[in-house]
Amino acid sequence: HIPMDFADKYLPKISTNACILDSSERTWIVGYICKICRTYFGKHLESGRACFSKGWKELVVANELKVGYVCAFELIDEKNVNLYTLQKGYRV
Repeated sequence: HIPMDFADKYLPKISTNACILDSSERTWIVGYICKICRTYFGKHLESGRACFSKGWKELVVANELKVGYVCAFELIDEKNVNLYTLQKGYRV
């Protein structure tokens, strides 16, 4: 999942594809899903979730990422959702 604070500020409000460039200069096209949920509990609340989908598993396997690892990304192009991996595969 992508933190919603970040997605709200920098990423599109619609689902699309994202391009991720890894440290080995390989390019990965992954699905980017953005879902906005609106709920009314006496007032208007808006929340949602953002995540990578189709293609993410291939990136994870190729980069030998495991459960508990963290990836850091640099957003290079907001409009086209292009990211560069700054750090990958370290355990927290």
